[in-house]
Amino acid sequence: MTEAQTLYLLKTDLIPRKQNYEFANKTFGERNSFAKTDTDATFMRMKEDPMKNGQLKPGYNLQVASRNQYALYFDLFQRPTDTCTLIPFLSHIFNQTPNAARYIIADAGYDSEMNYQFISDDLERDFLIPYGMYEKEQTRAYHKDKRKVANWEYFENKAKEQLSSEIGHQVYGQRKIDVEPIFANLKAHLRFRRFSVRGLSATWNEVGIALMANNLVKLAKVLTNLKRYGQKQEGNSHKSRISFLFFIEFELCPERVFFGVLQYV
Repeated sequence: MTEAQTLYLLKTDLIPRKQNYEFANKTFGERNSFAKTDTDATFMRMKEDPMKNGQLKPGYNLQVASRNQYALYFDLFQRPTDTCTLIPFLSHIFNQTPNAARYIIADAGYDSEMNYQFISDDLERDFLIPYGMYEKEQTRAYHKDKRKVANWEYFENKAKEQLSSEIGHQVYGQRKIDVEPIFANLKAHLRFRRFSVRGLSATWNEVGIALMANNLVKLAKVLTNLKRYGQKQEGNSHKSRISFLFFIEFELCPERVFFGVLQYV
């Protein structure tokens, strides 16, 4: 190969390829993939695939903290696994509101020793997050199987103790009927199934508007019900307004918050 051919190869192939590699590595950050159409999006295995083919699509991991089906906090993450999002999400919440909640309630998808330790030691809060085998251990078949040997760890014991308590069992039972309807309303009623913008900042703003709309719809229903109740209770309209104000104040400073997740493309 002549010197001219080498220079041509460097200029047209090797140097541009190296520049593309450097750009890709910089864009990856701590991720293992990104989309060319939206470099902030990460390829994730979506739950909504009707053929159950496990198709990967570029998207974002939406995390929501709710109370009484109101979305109090939210954030978008570029990681598909929920275990890696809980600590930064909680840090964001408690930095804004130090007394945001006493109980942290989430499903087993957030189970990890690091998450348990962060909630217990750093936040000094109680967690109601079942570990992977908790639900299975509650079945009769599991207790009858003598081959099972429990290898208890400190945080697993603590999780079991809190989940088995009277208040823990009651509070955790509210998780599905509290946070899951938010995602159902977004998809079914507001038709919010896909992002219409690109980039982490733009998608964060879009999902924030959608969650605010969901809260306003629920709030309008509450106002309508209170108005009907006030009309039925003759002379008690002032009392109805006061009870509504206390209701709003309680929701903004809840004793517990529920965590849920949804992936958007």
